[in-house]
Amino acid sequence: MHFRLRSAATVFAISLLSVLSCFAADNKRALVEHCQPSYPEIARQMHVSGSIFLQISILPNGRVGEIRLESGHPLLAGSAEDAVRRWRYKPAAETTLAVVQVDFNL
Repeated sequence: MHFRLRSAATVFAISLLSVLSCFAADNKRALVEHCQPSYPEIARQMHVSGSIFLQISILPNGRVGEIRLESGHPLLAGSAEDAVRRWRYKPAAETTLAVVQVDFNL
């Protein structure tokens, strides 16, 4: 099978996302509290839907620390970040990184 990539930045982004996804799956930080994001009204009116990928740091106490947008529509990003900020994970000894996906479907 042959794949043609358009740029080195694309390769880096795909590699980074794959590495972080594997890292998040390998750690034992179970999600213990989860809330759905609100659908932004402007996005609903414009029929914008899709997935938002966020890189997050999970603090030792289980709270979400830093959040960085990896990809997704900007109209949905703020709502996704607000929801993920309220998520809680199982406490652990160290801060860990994860990439999370938040879906918005009309």
